[in-house]
Amino acid sequence: MNNKIIRLYNFKNIGNNISRNNISRNNISRNNISRNNISQNNIYIKDNLICEISKKIIKCSFDIDCKGKILMPGFFDIQINGANNILFNNLKKSDELDFICLQLLKEGITSFFATLISPSLNEMKNFFEIYRKSKKIKNLKGIHIEGPFIEKSKKGIHPENKIRIPDNEDINLIQKNSDIIKLITLSSEIVDSKTINFLNKSNITVFAGHSDISYENAIKSFKNNIKGITHIFNSMSGITARNPGLALAAIDYNVYTSIIADFNHVHESLLIRLFKENIDKRILISDNIGINKNNYEMNIFDQKIFKKNNIMKNSNDIIAGSCLSIKDIFLNLYTKKILTLYELEKVTSKNAAKLFKVNTAEIAEGKLAELILFDYQNKKNQQIETILI
Repeated sequence: MNNKIIRLYNFKNIGNNISRNNISRNNISRNNISRNNISQNNIYIKDNLICEISKKIIKCSFDIDCKGKILMPGFFDIQINGANNILFNNLKKSDELDFICLQLLKEGITSFFATLISPSLNEMKNFFEIYRKSKKIKNLKGIHIEGPFIEKSKKGIHPENKIRIPDNEDINLIQKNSDIIKLITLSSEIVDSKTINFLNKSNITVFAGHSDISYENAIKSFKNNIKGITHIFNSMSGITARNPGLALAAIDYNVYTSIIADFNHVHESLLIRLFKENIDKRILISDNIGINKNNYEMNIFDQKIFKKNNIMKNSNDIIAGSCLSIKDIFLNLYTKKILTLYELEKVTSKNAAKLFKVNTAEIAEGKLAELILFDYQNKKNQQIETILI
């Protein structure tokens, strides 16, 4: 919709989530907007960017009546493993990736990282090629490689025969594709600090995960450019009397922690504690393995995975990821009153956008218009709609 202007009106907001980015005209500051008056404004969008927030009525191509619903930034899921019963590891062509992007966009996921589960070298090469051939649908923001550089004792569902220490071929391939690889989860007890520093210099964020590292060594790794941890409390050294482990080290050192808040991966009491500790460093992920909501089993790495009570497990009762979307998790946390809408905005969108420096997750002039509407008034059937522009 190049050169066309779209107006959003008749929306509500959740507090101070709309900003005018300190833009001034005629030397009058525009960032001091009363919360009570925000919903009386119009939001104007041009070329997929929010170009103006004001009470003015500007001639535009068409209007979108938000019908009194809550207007929020769309969801940002940095760890989702596929969709429609297909893992990203197993994609064959770019059309499949484009289709998944559109499916996720309709779920309110306006940003996501396609996650590869301990990929082989050939799987990485294949997916990088597919990624570059795709139509670059705007919600696909990059790639998350989870493994294969992890500790075997904490492998979870990851295939042991793919787990390895990165060699020169791995590093060269990653470096050549560092423009699209945004996050790598690895175990810092098997990957040396030189490699971790190299990844950071290549503008790739590194998280620790699938790790049996000690508390003390975990703290050292955070000082050595590990920016956070993946799915806290799962597949990592836990808290014991004489080894507080990776999870507590991440909390104490105040790094980013991604969380699967489906009430199966992490107990509700721990979720509440994590959010109270520092809401600005928490990032909700789905870790959805891509199963269709109407299906109850699928095959992953020659293993049959079963769905039960919103969790996926193999025949040995090992957790294999979630079957909920970020939208489902958002609604559950809101319904249980564990987080406010303003807090949910942070953990489902804003914190990830800040960490990965993506120009989204805020309703502000100059930001990408990646927005959702939440029908909070419909108690029986609360819905989230994506504003597609």
